[in-house]
Amino acid sequence: MKMTNFLLLLLVGAVSFCSCLSTSPPTRIFILSAPEPLRPPVVANIGKVSLPAYLERWELVSRVGEHEIKIHDFAQWGQLLPEAIRSCLQQAFQNPAGKDHREGRAPVLELSFQQFEGNQQGTFTVKGHGRLLQAGVQQELPLHFSFPYAPENEEGLVNAHQEAVKRLAVIIQEHIPQLCSPGQD
Repeated sequence: MKMTNFLLLLLVGAVSFCSCLSTSPPTRIFILSAPEPLRPPVVANIGKVSLPAYLERWELVSRVGEHEIKIHDFAQWGQLLPEAIRSCLQQAFQNPAGKDHREGRAPVLELSFQQFEGNQQGTFTVKGHGRLLQAGVQQELPLHFSFPYAPENEEGLVNAHQEAVKRLAVIIQEHIPQLCSPGQD
């Protein structure tokens, strides 16, 4: 009986010791950077950015299939993705002189996305719309594009998010003057 208890205790100790040896990889934290300043500068205030609930999380997410996503457990955003997108775009649309921002005349752009994600096949898709509000007038801006990216690792996915923010800034820059009334842009 004593020998059985000893062997059982030894086995439990060995299993416990081995489980302590297996470690998870360290969690990597990623951030998005603001795109280069726009030329010519366009002034806008970026309002709320909405994403599907499964993207409003700390972990990076990629699409595996039509009804399946992959959560990258050891790769996280430094801030939640909607706020990161809003912050990067707001920096891109700042007016160094502060004109219109302080006077409240700059248009406000709210963004709502149904997709802002990469898939395992190497395509990053952005699908949504912007709502431009200026002087009590509301106008819609459709936002839909996709591009190839390297899905092999988290860096590829982060770089694709960065490229998507850059492309959004360019699209918005091209459309704000067209959407704004003459003399108000």
